Amino acid sequence: MKLRTVLLILSFLAVVTTFGGGYLYFTSLESSAFKEANRQASLNAEVIRSHLSSFLSENIKAVRALAGIRELSFALLHPDDKGLRQKANFILDHFQRTLEAEVCYLMDLEGNTIASSNRNRPDSFVGKNYGFRPYFLQAAQGNTYVYMALGVTSNRRGIYYGNPVYAPGRNQPIGVVVIKASVEVMEKEFRQSYEGIVALVDPHGVVFMSNRAHWLYHLLWKPTEDVISEIAETRQFGNGPWPWTGMTRKGANSVVDRSGNNYLIYLKSLPHYPGWNVVFLRKLQTISSKITAPIIRTVVPVILGISFLVGCSVFFLYRRASYDIKRRQIAERALQESEETARALVNASRDRALLLDSKGNILSLNGTAAEALGKPRDELLGVMVFDLFPADIAGRREAYHEQVVATGAPVHYEDERDGRCLDTHVYPIPDANGHISRVALFSRDITERKRAEEELKRAREELKQYSIELEEQVRKRTLEIRRLSGRIMQSQENERAAIARELHDELGQVLTALRMDAVWLGKHLAEEDALARERALTMCELIDKTIDDVRGLAIRLRPGVLDDLGLVEALEWYTDEFKKRTNVTCSFSASSLPPLPEHLATAAYRIAQEALTNVARHSSAGHVHVELAAEDGFLVLKVRDDGCGFDIHGKEALEGLGLAGMKERAELLDGMLEIQSRPGKGTELRFQVPFRDQAENTL
Repeated sequence: MKLRTVLLILSFLAVVTTFGGGYLYFTSLESSAFKEANRQASLNAEVIRSHLSSFLSENIKAVRALAGIRELSFALLHPDDKGLRQKANFILDHFQRTLEAEVCYLMDLEGNTIASSNRNRPDSFVGKNYGFRPYFLQAAQGNTYVYMALGVTSNRRGIYYGNPVYAPGRNQPIGVVVIKASVEVMEKEFRQSYEGIVALVDPHGVVFMSNRAHWLYHLLWKPTEDVISEIAETRQFGNGPWPWTGMTRKGANSVVDRSGNNYLIYLKSLPHYPGWNVVFLRKLQTISSKITAPIIRTVVPVILGISFLVGCSVFFLYRRASYDIKRRQIAERALQESEETARALVNASRDRALLLDSKGNILSLNGTAAEALGKPRDELLGVMVFDLFPADIAGRREAYHEQVVATGAPVHYEDERDGRCLDTHVYPIPDANGHISRVALFSRDITERKRAEEELKRAREELKQYSIELEEQVRKRTLEIRRLSGRIMQSQENERAAIARELHDELGQVLTALRMDAVWLGKHLAEEDALARERALTMCELIDKTIDDVRGLAIRLRPGVLDDLGLVEALEWYTDEFKKRTNVTCSFSASSLPPLPEHLATAAYRIAQEALTNVARHSSAGHVHVELAAEDGFLVLKVRDDGCGFDIHGKEALEGLGLAGMKERAELLDGMLEIQSRPGKGTELRFQVPFRDQAENTL
């Protein structure tokens, strides 16, 4: 009986001890698992932030290099030049293919897209205005700007890199060049590499990237009406709506969804992008299930065993020992799986990743880093990393490492090793007391990118040289054409003068002689034949009219008053003749002028003559005023009428008004011809040319 009591007591104590120990062990294991989950989640969030920062900075140098290409500034300065626009499109296509970007495009200062690599696609940006976009507004003020948004035309998410374009010798931007990169590469990494919910949210809480596709354009937190209005006003994420994900803050590091599921939350701000955060969520039930599931599978058989073996204390103790051993094995296996999961996440990265202690000893590294260091991963654990490099490289990297440990601030640098260029980010990892106990190092091989940048630079230099040579050829051809045009016009004037002299001198004299003979005949036939006398008088009238016509034709070809008295008297005479000939009121005013070269006076006279001819033919004007003046070293001719006006941009109207010839005369003298007109508002023509020596210019 006593033995039974002892066994019963021992069994009872064993059961109580087992349940009590199991509860304490489960609590301890759960606490340890949650701490490890917190550590791994924090590390994952830091890795995600690092990758995002590197991903967002990939095209900054490229967009700056693209903005510096001279042909883009020429395309902005001469938007109507098809050749320059084709060159701009070729450059944009080249950058788009090289960078594997979604699209590259060029905008003027009004925000209008004038060239784009997607110009031949249905969703082409050409002709579209994106002047309201922050990447344009910031770049137009002289800043390089990175902007994440939903495309207005393409309706696809992208990262927009805007940079100002400057013209040679100018300090103010003349346009903006933009590279749009796709977010699909980074989002694919989210889906493949991380357990849990990963999201990138803007300052308002809108989800821009996530491994949960149905979360896109949702608000992480419950919004207010003001927040919705601000999001709609920016048009950054389309026209909405922007539903709420249902997440609600429960504590500093925890949230709950609509279904009551609890999550651990980790927020990491994105450097250089104020308000943007990387969000990493781990479901508490998922973490707990990894602990409770194996424990339940073990505890239930134990409880059943205790129920059947209450009286066998020795067997119970054996079961207890076996139970403890199994739980330790399960815990070790869980920890091993956790380490393998973390190692798999790090190994999935294309970068070389190392975890170092504060002195520089290797605590962990991925396969990419081990391959680069040339040794198996197991042999590298615990090794001083700086002993693996040459002295000069080791010294620089050790200095950066010590700087991160001392200041607690991340460091970014580039260096070369074995002919390869590496882009390295070093991040501090504080312990529970805030001391920097470990350092995470991520290094990416950017050799190919550097080579591509050099190729782009060399191509830009070649294009620049070609452009200079082409400009010189165009300048020479233009000068030759201007000289030829001047000689042609001079020949025309000389020929007109010669014809006018022939008409006036030769034909005029012949007609005068004929009139004298006709008058003589009329006098001698007056008494003998009255009919013949009438015919002679009729001949006199006809000869008088012919003389007037010949004189008028000679004057129109080359007025003698222009050569004998000068430009002012010639224009005064011509305006009087114009008024008599057309019945249009014509006034003329002139200020005191210095002596004018013949070619300058001829050009001004011909331009005034053509302008008044247009008034008579097309304007239906009631009054026209011609003004000739000297202003600040310039000869200024103005012809202003109150007629019907015309559209100065209309091609058909311009072709019929002789404006090309007038502009050609003005340009040959380094002058300027301006026309202001609107339908129903009359027309004003202004010709302005400097009084400087123009001996080389001819008409």
